[in-house]
Formats: sequence, structure tokens, C-alpha cells
Amino acid sequence: MLDMGFQNDLERILGQCRQDRQTLMFSATWAKEVQSVANEYMRDPIRITIGSTELLANDKITQILKNVQGRDRDKIFLQDVREHVDNGSKVLVFVNQKKIADKIAYALTRAGVSADAIHGDRSQSQRDQTMKSFKQNRTQVLVATDVCARGIDIRDIRAVINYDMPSGIDSYVHRIGRTARGEDTGTSIGYMAPEDFPRIGKDLIKILERADQQCPPWLSSYVLQQTHLKMQSRNPRQQNQRQSSNRDYSRQSNSRDSRDRPQRDSQRRNSNWGDNF
Repeated sequence: MLDMGFQNDLERILGQCRQDRQTLMFSATWAKEVQSVANEYMRDPIRITIGSTELLANDKITQILKNVQGRDRDKIFLQDVREHVDNGSKVLVFVNQKKIADKIAYALTRAGVSADAIHGDRSQSQRDQTMKSFKQNRTQVLVATDVCARGIDIRDIRAVINYDMPSGIDSYVHRIGRTARGEDTGTSIGYMAPEDFPRIGKDLIKILERADQQCPPWLSSYVLQQTHLKMQSRNPRQQNQRQSSNRDYSRQSNSRDSRDRPQRDSQRRNSNWGDNF
């Protein structure tokens, strides 16, 4: 509840409680941000941990990550949805904005897929009806914001699709955990856009490795590249050498560019000719 933004509501409730109360807090994950807020409500707390203190994903979930850009995501998304729906599976789709949830649910319905959306702008009665239809298989696809990332326990959700990757790795684990409930197995699919790489790329690799999942080569390459760049930036001498080398290369390139530009422009015009036919 703290992570979902209910801090003000909790403060109002606690304001009506006795000061000598006993406070118990439960969480599937224990992010540092949540810890700092939770400590405001407790004195000398004792933490009891069941299982590992590391952030883990269910190893019964097959995690698939796809590197997509621009409009390619919508085409791939529809293909993935149809593949699972045609097999009789329920699909839970996560997005980061309420208006996108409504937009995708509408687009899926127009494409012949039974879909609905659930988010914070829906009334409680609307949300209840949406969840009831999804549980009873009247709706095949449910598009949701993080309001469904926690506490939803529907046994026959076979696939979770992150149309938008979450802002943090904790939310990712919560989201994909909506599938493979109990003894079931499930599949999660995540569409990685360029802005997602620096935000959760490194943490995603750890989650995949701990669950014995295959890490895409493009994700490993990105993280290795960023690690290498950080190591180089810590050495001022190497950085100065690179800058000097880049200036020399730039002067050489500009000199060659001025000599070769007419020929290249001609080649470019020839290569573009007929592209519209």
C-alpha cells in the first residue's frame, strides 16, 4: 500500500490508533524506498524473513524479453495476444498509463479479441464487474495499470504481457507473478524500449539469472557496454586520451569528408532513386 501511494490514507488511520499499539507489516518484496517509509510507523522493528532476502521471480514463469521500437510493438503485441488467446489462455496486459489501458482494450476489441481495462479511474462497481467477467472467461484479455500488480489471485492466467515495462524491478516481479499461481506454469513477455535499458536493464539480468532464465544477448551486451563505460569514466587519464583521440579523428574525418562529399552525394542520389516504386 505504501508503494502504491496510500501513505496519506495510512497516516489518517494510524492517527486514530493508540500510541502503544503493535504494528505488523507484510510485503512480498522489501524495497529500500518502502523500508524508509515503513520505519516511520515502527519503533525498534524486528524483521522476519521467509525464504531468500534477494528479489526473486517465480521459476515456473518462462520470461521472454523483446527489443522493440516504435510501431513494431503494436504489431508484435497483437501477434502475441492472438497466439495465447487462440490457445484458450487468459492474458493480463500491464501498461503505465490509464488512458493507454483504455486505448489498448478498445483496439483489441475492434480486432476481434474480447478485452477490457481496469485502472484507478474506474469506479469500484466497474472494477468488480470487469474482474468478474475476466474470471468467468467472458473477457479473454485484461489490460491494467499497476492496480492489478498486487493482490490479484486468478489461477488460470497463462500469460502476462508488459506492454510498458515498469519503472522499477520490484513492480516487474509483482506483475509477472500474476501468472503461474499455485502449481501452475506461465509465460511473461516484456517489450523493452530504448528508455527501459538504463532504468531496469541491469536488474533484469539478475532476476533472469536467479530464475535460471535465458538472458537475451542484446540485453547482456548493453549492460556490459555500460559497465565498461563507467570503468573508463573513473580513469581521468584514459578519458583525456579518448577526447584527444576523438579530436584528432574528427579533424581527419572532416578533411576526408570535404574531399569525398561530392562523390558521396552523387552515390546517395543514385541509391535513393526509385525507392518509391
